[in-house]
Amino acid sequence: GDGEMTGDGIERIARRCRSSLADLRAGMDALAAADAAVGDETDPAAVAAAVSRENAALAADREAISALEEALRDGGDAADAEIPARVEALGKRAEEIAREIAGREKAYLAARSAHDRLSAELAATGQGLEETAAQFARLRADFLVKLRGSGFADYKDYAATAAGLKDADTAADTVERHFSALTAAKAQLEALAPEAAGRQRADIEAITKRAGELARRISAQRESRTELYALISASTGRLAELRTFCSENAELARQYAMSTELAALARGSKGPGISFERYILASYFEDIIQIANIHLQRMTGSRYRLKRREDKTRGAASSGLDMEVVDSYTGTERSVSTLSGGEGFKASLALALGLSDVVQIYAGGVSIDTMFIDEGFGSLDEKSLDSAVETLLTLENSGRMVGIISHVAQLRDVIATKLLVRYSPTGSTATFAGID
Repeated sequence: GDGEMTGDGIERIARRCRSSLADLRAGMDALAAADAAVGDETDPAAVAAAVSRENAALAADREAISALEEALRDGGDAADAEIPARVEALGKRAEEIAREIAGREKAYLAARSAHDRLSAELAATGQGLEETAAQFARLRADFLVKLRGSGFADYKDYAATAAGLKDADTAADTVERHFSALTAAKAQLEALAPEAAGRQRADIEAITKRAGELARRISAQRESRTELYALISASTGRLAELRTFCSENAELARQYAMSTELAALARGSKGPGISFERYILASYFEDIIQIANIHLQRMTGSRYRLKRREDKTRGAASSGLDMEVVDSYTGTERSVSTLSGGEGFKASLALALGLSDVVQIYAGGVSIDTMFIDEGFGSLDEKSLDSAVETLLTLENSGRMVGIISHVAQLRDVIATKLLVRYSPTGSTATFAGID
């Protein structure tokens, strides 16, 4: 009996649940319809009806839930385990529907307020529009009456006439201004008439032509003035450049004059007449002459002594290396060109020996142990030749080797060691003599 009873209770609960679910679905459909009505309808009555339908659906859902709960209580422990969960879900859905209904009611109230305000504004606007239309009709009727009374055929005729009146007003103003100017000119002419009495009328054409010529001349003068200003500006710049160049040129000229002066002194074309090179050589030449005089006095019996000439020789481009000979027999100084051939040879030999000694002195360690003398002995007399040979032998005794190139027979007897060169039709031969 308990099993059957439990089966009947479950069947009964199931039927009630199916009925409650059907009612819940119907309520959901009604809520959806109400939602669409609230979203689409603008009529406050339609919105109110939708809200009423939603309230009714909510009440039905609540009744279905209550019936379901009662069935669950009647079914006892035999109730399906899934039914409480479904009942709880239905309860939550009912609460959601209640919240949605509250929101729809709030939206309904806002829509109702906006509808009332817009209705009032529409009524006021309609009343103002009616008043404006009535006023326009009155004004149009008055305008048409006046238009016909003024003789115009229609509105186009009136518009064309109004545009012409605007041009006429402008022309009237222009005429008025000209008339005022004419009146003023006449008054001025009458005032000047006594002063112009008896005067000859001026040639306006000639004056105008003259004024045109003067204007052209003034324009040409202005152009010339502009060109002159430009020329003055350019010339001022050129003048400044020239002054700068002149200042620089003056400095260069001073430097050039100084350089020219130094160059002239170095060339010997100015001042004492001796070039810088000859001045340096003259210092060495003095030493050569001093030593050469030692040899010359030995060869000439202290008669001749060489001396450098310091004054410029007439007609000579340069000086400083010219010599004179001092003759102790006559006590005079004369040119070396006045020496005889033998005396000139002695002087030349003395200078050669002096040069050799000076070179050794200045060279510092350089020794000239050998020297050769070519010719010149044939111009010496016997006494002079003996003096020359004695001098050469003295050099030989001091450790130098002196070679004499000569054909004088007397020298062959004096010189012990000789290289004899003989020539014949078949050729020349050379043999040494006097070598042990």
